[in-house]
Parts: sequence; structure tokens; C-alpha cells
Amino acid sequence: MKLAGLPMMAIVVLAAGFASPAAADVVRLVGGGEVRGQVDSGNSRDSRITISTLAGARIVLEREDVEFITRRSLAIEDYELRRRQTEDTVEAHWELAEWCRERGLRSQRLEVLERIVELDPEHEAAHRGLGHSLRDGQWLTRDEEMASRGYVKHEGDWITPQELELLQKTEAEREAELEWFRKVRLWHGWLTGRHAGRAREALEELRKIDDADAVAALVKFFRDDQNAQMRALYIEILSNLPGPKPAAALAGQALYDADYELRYAAINGIGPAQHAAATPVFVRELRSSDNVMVRRAGMGLERVGGEDAVPYLIDALVTTHRYKVRVRDPGLSFGSNGSFGSGSGTPLPPDIEILLRTGQLPHGVIVNQPSNQLQPTKLAVVKYDHKNDEVLSALRRISGKSFGFDERTWKLWWAAEKTGANAEAPKLQ
Repeated sequence: MKLAGLPMMAIVVLAAGFASPAAADVVRLVGGGEVRGQVDSGNSRDSRITISTLAGARIVLEREDVEFITRRSLAIEDYELRRRQTEDTVEAHWELAEWCRERGLRSQRLEVLERIVELDPEHEAAHRGLGHSLRDGQWLTRDEEMASRGYVKHEGDWITPQELELLQKTEAEREAELEWFRKVRLWHGWLTGRHAGRAREALEELRKIDDADAVAALVKFFRDDQNAQMRALYIEILSNLPGPKPAAALAGQALYDADYELRYAAINGIGPAQHAAATPVFVRELRSSDNVMVRRAGMGLERVGGEDAVPYLIDALVTTHRYKVRVRDPGLSFGSNGSFGSGSGTPLPPDIEILLRTGQLPHGVIVNQPSNQLQPTKLAVVKYDHKNDEVLSALRRISGKSFGFDERTWKLWWAAEKTGANAEAPKLQ
């Protein structure tokens, strides 16, 4: 027997009076489609999977037709049903958010609150529920607020850059770095000087550097050099150094260098043993307010990212960015017939407006406006959702899967990976 939307080999057994299961697992089928219910426990090597559906039926599927299985509670299934039935209004979404709060569905509540602030950017209660704070008339996430104040995140806590530096470096490291500052400053000066012999000597000495403690000095004197050849030398030196320090510097250059070829060289300079050190640098930029940086981060993670980057990549598949655009601002003006209002009226010279207001032009005026006359404008903030192909490409490379920009399916698959619900799933790279 064939059930609509299921493969031909599925066996369906209807069971009258069958009790609804307490769980609502999601079984994703190869080629699309889902079955919801409770997956019966059994040997993961069995060729078939049995599902007790919410409608009171038993379905048997061939394992080869199952993409993945996600274990989850019935409350989440109930939430998804309610979300699909919820009208796309602030009031309806707020009611759903309160329903989630009462049942302890925190991540689902945050999802609903995000939609509320999309519909009403000034909804204070929703912003507060998301942990946002109002600063200079603009709502900021906690991460945005702390970053704007100059803090950096370290192991889940926000600290100053100076505190981070102290935590990460020993006294011996600081002394070694100070010594390299003296040397690299000298050689950089020789490279840019007029003495050809010293320039050659400096180049030889720089290329012989094999100590990762020199990275901080190299960053200081070469990273932002206006000469692209100097930055290329910088990338070359870093690419030959071991350990995590050059990896983070190379990742930064891959993100921020103005030259495409140098960004590409920086990515290629990160060795396999350095991927883990470079990954956090790229992951951080997946949440950038600049879509260009999000896409560059996706490119970097396609090269160096592993399983740890997956949830961040999923969240960055589609990102919303704000842009300031200049739009026409008709403002308030007197029309040529003496009317006062906004929108369609033609702006008049101040002296004519005064005459109209005082009744000295009872028959109105005729204004011949040149077609090329500049219109008054104002800045407006608009939001745009970007689908990030580079992020999707990184996800495909790491996971071996392809669910397009369907964030929900990616999250279901990732939940299945974390819980091990799909024992036959291929291992992540």
C-alpha cells in the first residue's frame, strides 16, 4: 500500500484506537517529505524503521529511504503546528510567544519574538524578551552592545582586549614578542628605505623567521601596509610559521584585506593543523552587520571549518542587514492652489508661502517647476534578507548534505547528528 508522499516500498499498517505517542520524532525522507511520530527502538542495522504516527498508524520504511531522524518532544511538534496556524500579526505572535514561555520552550519563544520585532521594530516587550537594550534610540543585542563598547568574548564571558591579552600570554611570551618587535621594526624600516643592500638583508631576515612569537610584531608593521607587496610578504611569512598564532592572523587577513588575491593567498596559507585555530575568527564574522564579511567568513569556513562550525553556518544561511538609503521627502508644503499639507504638494519659495498664508494671493499661484529640480530627500533605514551562497557551500562541504536555504531542515538534521538518532548517517568531515 502506498501512502501519499512516501516511497513505494513503505508498508503502512492502520491500527484503530492506537494511542498517540508521547514523542514526536521527525523522519526526513530522501528526496524530501517528512513523517512525524514515535520511532520504535530497534537495532540500528535493521533494514526497516517502524514509526507510530500521531494519527494512530504504524508505518514501516526502508532504511535506505530515510535521510535522517530527529528525536524531539511532543511539545515541539505542538509548537510547530501552532506556528503554522498563527496569523502573521504582532498580536498573534505575542500570544504564541507567551504560550512558549509557559511551557519552557525557550528557543522557540526567541524565534517568535524575532518575528515580532521584524513586524514591529519598536515592540519593547519583544526586544526585552530577546535581551536587547535601547541605546541612542536603537535596539541592540547583548553581543552588539558589548562589542560596541569595545569588549571581546572569551569562553562565554565579555572582557576587555587587555584582559584577554593578559590571559593568553605568559611573561616569557611577552618578553619574546617584545624582542621581535625591535627586530621587525628595524627590518621594516630597511625595506622601505633607500639603501638597496639593507633592503635585501631585511628581506632575507624576514623570510628566515620561524618563531610564532614574531606574529604580533608582523601584524603591527605589515598587516595594514598600503603597499600590497608588503602585505603579500607578510602572508608568505605567516604561512611558514607553526601553531595557532599565525592561523588567526591569516584568517584576519583573509577577511579584511582589500585585495582579493591576497585574501585567497591568506586562506591557502592556513595549514590543516591550524584549521581549529582559524575557525573562531571566521565564525565570529558570520554575525557581522556587513553582508560582505558574512560571505567572506563562509568562504573561509568552506576551507577550514569542521563540525564545530555547523550550527553557526546554519544560522547564517540567510542573514538580515540594514541599509541607509536616501528617499524622497516631500515634507510639509503649500500647494500651488494654496493648500497646506504633505505628499503631493509642490514646494514653494518661502516668500510665496507667506503671501499664501496671509491671504494675499486669493486666486492661488502657478509654479513652473523645472523637470531637473532636485527633490528634498531624507535617509531611511531598510532591511534586506541575503541568501549567502558561500555559507551554503561551506555547509555542503562539511556535512555532505544539501538542503538548500531551508534552515528548518538543516536544524532538524543537525539535531539528529547531535543525538545520534540516525546511526547510519555519514560522519561529518
